[in-house]
Amino acid sequence: MSEPKERGPAVSYLVLFPALQQAAEAHGYSLALHGSLKRDMDLVAIAWRIGASDPDVLVEAIATAVPGLLRVEGDPCLMPHGRLGYVLHFDDPQLEAHRYIDLSVIAPLRRREVLVNA
Repeated sequence: MSEPKERGPAVSYLVLFPALQQAAEAHGYSLALHGSLKRDMDLVAIAWRIGASDPDVLVEAIATAVPGLLRVEGDPCLMPHGRLGYVLHFDDPQLEAHRYIDLSVIAPLRRREVLVNA
């Protein structure tokens, strides 16, 4: 079987997913893939265990698992239903392309109540 001539962004993102999932699980979150992977990688992290880390700690762990990470964009934005939105930018050296991850975090209840009621 021959190698495809061009690797699209979906493959770049899917190769990362196991490491990102492992980082999320280590911090008490379940990580779900959402979206088409055509333009970016949409992920949803849901606090799953009692004692799940604060979202900023989770994002730092996920960012550490992304090779070629350039930056995590600014402060998180508050999304519908109390989700926190983060954007992680990174370079894919094999494709010489810029990629990014849209990460929505459903924080442990203690954290969501503070942010929603602020």
